[in-house]
Amino acid sequence: MVKRFVSFILVVIAFMSYSTVGQAATYQKGDVNKDGAINITDVTLIQMYMAGESIKNFTLYNADFNGDGSITINDISTIQLYMCGHISLYNNYFYTLANGKATITGYNGSTKKLNIPSYLYSDKNVAFRVTTIGENAFYKKYFITEVIIPESVIKIEDNAFANCKNLATVTIINPNCHIDSSSFENCPISSFKFG
Repeated sequence: MVKRFVSFILVVIAFMSYSTVGQAATYQKGDVNKDGAINITDVTLIQMYMAGESIKNFTLYNADFNGDGSITINDISTIQLYMCGHISLYNNYFYTLANGKATITGYNGSTKKLNIPSYLYSDKNVAFRVTTIGENAFYKKYFITEVIIPESVIKIEDNAFANCKNLATVTIINPNCHIDSSSFENCPISSFKFG
């Protein structure tokens, strides 16, 4: 009887652990209360945190929605733009659409060696070709050490990678890609390759 009871308890604990792990995978940056959705409640909780209030069910890591390393009004603005559909998010890349083509406008991931995707997808699994890396898209992302930019990208706008203090290696596959003068400003690039 005791063995059955102990076995039952172990099965319950294992199942609960498995359930918790499965649920944790659905949380993403922006979902500060971990309810599975990014919404106005998350905005309000970030505002309360910034006002100095202590909040239950608040995940500090998820509050840095735009991935710039600090929790500011910019995170609130980015969440609001995301909620209104003015920007989209796929695999940590924020993007906007124009004429069915994507412009990367931000990044909230932490990958050191970035391989920029050629396509970003909507929540309905529609693919959009990435043609532009927008102004300030990766500005001050200190953790980036290397970036590979695909052939689909035809323009890298002002300050796109400016002040990435550890960015040493840049590969741009498209030899005709237009690079604005400040795109890589204040980056210690030691290897810059086309093709």
